Amino acid sequence: MVSRIIRERGFPVIDLDELAHEIIEPGRTAYDKIISRFGKDILDPDRRIGRRRLGAVVFGDAGARKDLEAITHPEISRLLLEKIEGYRSAGTEMLFLEIPLLFETGMDSWIHPVITVKCPQGVCLRRLSERDGFSASESQARMQAQMDPEEKARRAEFVIDNSGSLDETRAQVEKVISALMKE
Repeated sequence: MVSRIIRERGFPVIDLDELAHEIIEPGRTAYDKIISRFGKDILDPDRRIGRRRLGAVVFGDAGARKDLEAITHPEISRLLLEKIEGYRSAGTEMLFLEIPLLFETGMDSWIHPVITVKCPQGVCLRRLSERDGFSASESQARMQAQMDPEEKARRAEFVIDNSGSLDETRAQVEKVISALMKE
């Protein structure tokens, strides 16, 4: 929701989940490495990596998740830097990055300022299930793979509480954008 509001305001947003989807497409380096590590059982009938199948493996096994991250994170970072450079070259003055594992990957050390979006765990779980069709246990496993939301909030310069109405969230986003434009 927050990224959508930012885009509506005319600012570019690079979503690392979208980059993660891109780098696991057939023909990409990460695709072959993932299949080599996790086997062909993770493939959907169309020979694409089944994110749900892969998720069932890695969100239940911390070692498998680390293996997946070792394959995907360098590729995602490379693609991210390419996209950032493209925006810089085009003269973009303000760029937003949506990075679910910002602190876990250490990317917060080179991003300023950090904006964290939070909401109560129950709301997040429900939204994740509704958006992606995950069961309650699948949603829970994905949330447990991330840092505690309160810790993220403590480490961020700005916190947007996304538990209220769209208008309430929009007002918070506008306030953050105004503050950033003054910097």
